[in-house]
Amino acid sequence: MVTNETEKRIDINMVRSKLLTKILRCACACLFAVTASLHIRHFEANSHGKGTIQVIPPTQSEKMFLVPYLKGQGFNNQLWEYRTAAIIARATGRALCLEPFHRFYLSQDGRAFIPFDEIFDTESLKGYVDVEAGGGNCAKLCANKLHSHVELTTKPSPARSVLRIADWRPGSLKNFRGSTNFKQIPTPLQLNINPDRGGVAFKTHEEIRNGLHIIKNDTCVSVSGPLLNISAESELWTDKLVISKQLMGVKDRIRSHFFSNSRYLAIHWRVEETRCAETGRGIGYGRSRKTSKAERGKKDSSSIIVRRSDHSAELCFFAIRNRTKLWLRLVSKEAIVRWIHRIKFEHNLENVYLATDMQDEILLRWVKSKTGAISRSDIYAILKHGQTSLENDVVSVLEQEICTEAEIFAGTQMSSWTLRVNEKRARGRNQIFNADMLNMGKRPDESNTTFYMDVEACECEW
Repeated sequence: MVTNETEKRIDINMVRSKLLTKILRCACACLFAVTASLHIRHFEANSHGKGTIQVIPPTQSEKMFLVPYLKGQGFNNQLWEYRTAAIIARATGRALCLEPFHRFYLSQDGRAFIPFDEIFDTESLKGYVDVEAGGGNCAKLCANKLHSHVELTTKPSPARSVLRIADWRPGSLKNFRGSTNFKQIPTPLQLNINPDRGGVAFKTHEEIRNGLHIIKNDTCVSVSGPLLNISAESELWTDKLVISKQLMGVKDRIRSHFFSNSRYLAIHWRVEETRCAETGRGIGYGRSRKTSKAERGKKDSSSIIVRRSDHSAELCFFAIRNRTKLWLRLVSKEAIVRWIHRIKFEHNLENVYLATDMQDEILLRWVKSKTGAISRSDIYAILKHGQTSLENDVVSVLEQEICTEAEIFAGTQMSSWTLRVNEKRARGRNQIFNADMLNMGKRPDESNTTFYMDVEACECEW
């Protein structure tokens, strides 16, 4: 027979059991929340957009990957595509796969693919985004299969698929497979990120996640498309993307040997400008050689606007005032040399470094003899001694560092190579450089230490 005392003990035990169950459930929920929070990336920005980043990578079994689908024909264009991929990877909590760069499409020398870590310091980049080694490693972790491929566009109508690019060019399906080892690549999913033309907003981490919600559960994803220019993100990316320690050491030896670590003028003179084909001299050795008269004839003479520095001007530079006409500057070699001497005198500089793609050796030797400049051929001995690759893209990045650290830098106005140097120099002043494409006569910085050589030497603005 059960007594009243026994019934009371049973009731108390039942209450205790229910209370213990609730406590255990709460404890499990708290533990789950704490564990989940360990995988969140934190970004605290001040009013200038500069902040501190804490990137806490998930465990290998939980990782999701973002693979940059590089289709830019030149190194700097591919680097901007990398920035877009890095921003998206950071916004969506994925590891950025550091796939190799593709050789410039007109170059036949050197390797077809250059490893990312041969040029840049991956440890530094980890301060911005979680990374994973590429060149086959990400493909292995993904069982050689991409689950989604997203192509960002700025137009509502379907654009040409990147998978249809000719095999010999960067961005082709053949080159993507060759550089990454991915074997299964799905049909591209196109996403319009231009709100002005019916697309989705894509300017914040939340907007990026919302725009890509359809592929949020896919482990291995590739992305291609236009440059994302989000000021705070671009600033942090530029700060964390630094050249490898080996290249840094070679750059320091060059400065010490040629400039005795003193102040110097650096110039970037882009000669191979496609739009100048059949206009002026010194054009037609590389890219413009493939520009036929038929292609050039698409613009009649009334739509081509030319300005000259003087009666002997024949060196052509591309300009822009609006997109309805082709704007060109013609500058004489004498005008360029006069401008270099003036800058050296005004800033009390003796040393000059000339970074150029000029293939006219006679012209190059003449400019160097008149200005005392050194160029790529002069630094090859130091590169070889440091066992540094002489491939164009590797040396080009090294030259960009030399130009970035110059007391005065003068670039070519419409060059992506110059634009990257301007971005890096602006970060040195704790600023963000944004090119005004319709007001390019403006000097790149108010301190007057960064110029456009073609603009200044021509003195022929509209």
